Amino acid sequence: SDYYEKIYVSNTGESAYNRANLVETIMKKIAKEYVGNEAGGTKEYGTYTVTISGTGAGATITIQSKTKSSLKTVGTMQDDGKIIWDDNYTSKTQGNPPAGDTIQAGETATGGNKKYIADGKTAVIPENFTVSSTESSINTGLVVTGPDGSEFVWIPIDKDTLNPIGATAVLENKEMAEQVDGKWRGILYNFTGSGTTITSSKKTYSTSSYREPGDVSADSSNGITETALQNEYNAIINSIKSNGGFYVGRYESSLDGNNKIQSKGGTNIKPTSANNTNTNKWYGLYAKQQTYAGNETGKTYTVTTDKVNSTMITGACYDAMLNWALNSGSDSAKVMASTNAPHNLSATVDCGSTTTDKINNIFDLEGNVREWTSEANSTDNRVGRGRSLLY
Repeated sequence: SDYYEKIYVSNTGESAYNRANLVETIMKKIAKEYVGNEAGGTKEYGTYTVTISGTGAGATITIQSKTKSSLKTVGTMQDDGKIIWDDNYTSKTQGNPPAGDTIQAGETATGGNKKYIADGKTAVIPENFTVSSTESSINTGLVVTGPDGSEFVWIPIDKDTLNPIGATAVLENKEMAEQVDGKWRGILYNFTGSGTTITSSKKTYSTSSYREPGDVSADSSNGITETALQNEYNAIINSIKSNGGFYVGRYESSLDGNNKIQSKGGTNIKPTSANNTNTNKWYGLYAKQQTYAGNETGKTYTVTTDKVNSTMITGACYDAMLNWALNSGSDSAKVMASTNAPHNLSATVDCGSTTTDKINNIFDLEGNVREWTSEANSTDNRVGRGRSLLY
């Protein structure tokens, strides 16, 4: 985030990247442990000694390596735990990961997941996925292609706050989830306004209204339990916190000639729907989308060791995508638009064929079919998002 990128590191000893990332980890721990204390102090983290002079706003922080050359980071700590680094330092970047850990635009991740860096942000590239050579900006929608040709867009999320990362800063008060009694639950949003004055506000959580995870009356007869939904949700949020983001299908889900799920655009590629026996109703589509990756039988994407999981988009992920789009890229006005896609048509159109219906390289959010989410409402409804082709 803005508060942790400005780190001074020397060029001796261990790599600047690894050392700076360690400093970042240490500083986040310090912010939580020392802010509000009556006195500063010294604390050891592995081979590093951290000294705090003062507390709260204006505290001075110094880090000293006990085994390498001196490593100092000096700044001020605000009452809310945010750290502002001293501008007198001239070297404040975290450097780059070791060459073998990163790939460039146009390259494919091999030998495990890799990192891709653009616009001062990092995206995790799954093994065997390829970074687009042209749509390679994280700010405006980084596109990656899976081995089957499916395309996905990276949504950057701050690991600590779970707020989307806009073009210039981590968004404030737009977190996508919260932990209650050790369990994650989604934070959902209402979007209002138009053009350049679109805003989002948090929905009030309710066990009888909009919520996730949440079971509905038909779940039990379809083999879904509240515990299973909660476990999946915990895994989703923990993955986002670990990787600093998530991928969303660039196109609405469709089926290939073997009825495998995919995210592709092009001629005669139509979105699948609840009327298709392979994705029948919400439960059929939910199960099918999990087969793109993971341990399910008949999955589309496979590697020696599973490094990717897939499922139906959550309501919180959908809202995080829109909050990100409002603050990054040039398509913010489309978030509440109703004129960029054809409507009142008698049939679905090819995925991605309406070029004006695209937000940060994600197609058909306004037109074509609505998107099911895992969000629940009342006792028997799942929530669809987006506008449809037919209204």
